[in-house]
Amino acid sequence: MMNDNEKQKEKCPKFGTCSAPLCPENLTDDRWFPDEGICTRYNDLFVQVQRKIAKRADDMEKYFTLEMLRRNCIIGKNISGIDPDCRDEEKAIHQWLSKHKPKRKLTEAERQARQEVLFNARKNKEKSQLLTMTCDKAGFEQKKHQSVQGI
Repeated sequence: MMNDNEKQKEKCPKFGTCSAPLCPENLTDDRWFPDEGICTRYNDLFVQVQRKIAKRADDMEKYFTLEMLRRNCIIGKNISGIDPDCRDEEKAIHQWLSKHKPKRKLTEAERQARQEVLFNARKNKEKSQLLTMTCDKAGFEQKKHQSVQGI
């Protein structure tokens, strides 16, 4: 008969040697700091969020709970967790969750509008690049002509 550690080792070969405090196979700890390890075996949503937060976190001394990591929200620059010295953790988590709303699906009309904006931006960028190349070539030709006359 296998004990719990042997069962976990069978599910994840890195169990026991991994430095990630939050393991998708064994979620016992519910706090994670951005400078702590991240699971390398699984690619769950909260693991993806951990990777993003680790890159963008402003303060490595503030922690994130599993509930916060499971929130499918936009992870922007300087994202910050909860202060460990906070007296009312539940209130702080509630404030963080209300500040970081879940992503929503775009409607078909919104999706098409964004595609049109991107298409126009690309088209304008190509025009400006072509204009820049033409101006650069004309300037080069003029400098070349002046240097030939100056000799």
